[in-house]
Order: sequence, then C-alpha cells, then structure tokens
Amino acid sequence: MIYLVCEGKSDLLDRKVLELIIVNHCHKNVKFESVGGDSSLKSVARWLEATSENIHRAYVIEDRNFRPLSVAEQTWNDPNRKNFIWRRHEIENYLLDPRIIAAAFQALKASGVRGSDALPMTDQTVLGLLKTLARPMLEYHAGKLTFEEVQDKHRQMRVSLCGPDEGDLLSQSASGISYPDRTGWLTYFETECTRLKQACQNLIADVQCDISVVEKLYDNNLSRLNTPLFFDQQLFLCEMGGHELMSQLLRYLNNELRLGISRPVLTKGLLEALDRLYQPGFFVPDDFQELAAKLS
Repeated sequence: MIYLVCEGKSDLLDRKVLELIIVNHCHKNVKFESVGGDSSLKSVARWLEATSENIHRAYVIEDRNFRPLSVAEQTWNDPNRKNFIWRRHEIENYLLDPRIIAAAFQALKASGVRGSDALPMTDQTVLGLLKTLARPMLEYHAGKLTFEEVQDKHRQMRVSLCGPDEGDLLSQSASGISYPDRTGWLTYFETECTRLKQACQNLIADVQCDISVVEKLYDNNLSRLNTPLFFDQQLFLCEMGGHELMSQLLRYLNNELRLGISRPVLTKGLLEALDRLYQPGFFVPDDFQELAAKLS
C-alpha cells in the first residue's frame, strides 16, 4: 500500500484536489492520510511505515508557504526523497488558475445563477480581476516574507535549550539501562547553558536584528513584488497566499456582484472545472504529474 500524507482534514481541499488528480486522472492506487498542519506530516509518515504488518511506503506533500522556490525545487530533484513541497504557496493556488476560474464562472452563468452575467468569462479578464484583488495584499505578503527570513535566521541560532540526546545520557549494559545521575544531568545543563548564553550574545550582536536592517529587507521584498514581472508572469498566483486570495475573490463575488455564494459552493465549482480541464502538463511545471510518478 502506498500512503500520501497531506495537510488539512479528510474532508478539506488538499485531499479533494489530490484525489481528483492523483487517483482519477493519474490512476494511482493511493491511500490518503490528512493530518492538519505541517508540523506532524513526517512523523505520521514514519509511523505508517513502522507500524504496518506489510511493506508500506508513505510519502508527504506539504505547502510551500513563504519559503523560497529553491527550497521546494530541492525536494523534487532528489530521486530518493519521499517528502515534497508544492512549488506554489498552497493547494488553493492551483485552483486560482485563470482558466479554471473562467470555466467555473461560465458554468455558474449556464446554470442561471443570479448576477453571474457580470462575471468575467475569459482567462484574461479573470487574470485582470485577480491582479486587482492581489495588489492590496502586497504589503502584507512582503511582511510575511520578511518575518520568515528573520525567523529562520533565529531558528538557526537555536536560542533555546535543546533537549538532551538520550543516547548521550543513557547507557546500556548486560545488567540493563544505566540512567544518568545528578552529575550526568548537571554536566548536560552546564554545556547547554553555556551554549545558550553564547547564542544569546550572538543574537544581540547580530545586525540582522537591527530594525534598520529588517526595514531594508522588507522594502526589498516589497520592491520585488511591485515589479511588472511579478504580475505579468503570474508569479503572484504562485507565491501569494492562495487561501487569502480565494477569500478576496469570494468577497468580490458576494459584496460587489451580490451573488451570495458560499466558499464550499465556489470551491466545488472550481474542482469541477479542474476535473474538466486537467490533463498532463496543465500546470507548468506539473507538480501533480511529478508527484504521481514518484508514488511507487
């Protein structure tokens, strides 16, 4: 049995999109495990492989979020790897393809939904709408990018006590396990507290924590987002938060056009459009095709 561990609950979007493409279009016999957030994905995969009576293989797919594209690319380039990162921000970003939205809007109009005559019906008019909805979110996105960069720097410094390695504290002999005594524990604490003090001193001295440096980092991020390239090459649809952009689209449909449709109705229409349109190479690059090929 092949498992694919993904984010979200069993009835939420990640699993629905994966089942639609990986199972229905790529014809892979896969059992899905949805585990909520990304913090427990790998541990669940390890548990599935370790506790099964038969030989099972468990793969992981997780959101890219605000990480650089290069980080996601590395996961796809390793032939022995079993955990992968979407090249786009999250699963919603794939549904925000203008072709999918245009097809969903056309279906709404065909079904006679009140107010649907005002919907954009072509790929280009939908793209124009998405650009309009995304621009007010640029400063927020720049802030999230900056936060992740600063946070990653601090995470690397490990400015907190690191739990003891049991292999260093415990020893095993013919008579059983030898547990650490007071001296063993205090030796560990002395070493770790010394490291922690040095890490704090390094943090204080680190200019990356100066507000002037963080301000420059933020402005550089915002400047990159404000370039025509970011919108003309549709990078914003890959990098910006798809969940938030989907919420903006829903607000537009209900507040501006008065359609009165719920998020489940919108996502159902997008999934149906994806099902009609999808074929290998629909997305460039096609993460779904690559993922399906690795599930063996």
